[in-house]
Amino acid sequence: SRYTADDATATLGIETERLVVAYPGVGDEFRPDGDRAAFAGRPYVLGVGTLEPRKNLRRLVEGWRLLEGEHRLVLVGGGGWGEQPGLDDADIVLPGYVPDDALPAIYRGADVYVYPSLFEGFGIPVLEAMACGTPVVVSNRPSLDEACGSAAIRVDPHAPESIAGGISEAI
Repeated sequence: SRYTADDATATLGIETERLVVAYPGVGDEFRPDGDRAAFAGRPYVLGVGTLEPRKNLRRLVEGWRLLEGEHRLVLVGGGGWGEQPGLDDADIVLPGYVPDDALPAIYRGADVYVYPSLFEGFGIPVLEAMACGTPVVVSNRPSLDEACGSAAIRVDPHAPESIAGGISEAI
């Protein structure tokens, strides 16, 4: 991403003209039509990513808990580093790592995909969710501008109320 290239220039002193930005894409399986996953027959809010502090899951959970309604929170991803307090709620589903071929149905089944990350270089899951036709809520971090531009609802990742408001707006 341009954000990562600029970071490499600023941090490592690599000359800008030596860097080429090559945006990643998503596979053809990430599209709006196809199977839709279900989790115990209830609507759900989705998060996809390694379970680690920079993904900001604590505030995502806090924001989700501010919502009223029947939505479960489904957090797909393998274990990372650091503690993840508050994930022991009966309405939080943790399927763990999911192979890439199963992800499109999970994205399509979600009412909204939320990516409140504190730091990213780009944000492939954002592209995957949008390609599947799922409304997206993301951090207002500059690194995510390239992944979603104005096509996503932007929230303050440090404010659970902002995350909850973004989820409500998307739903």
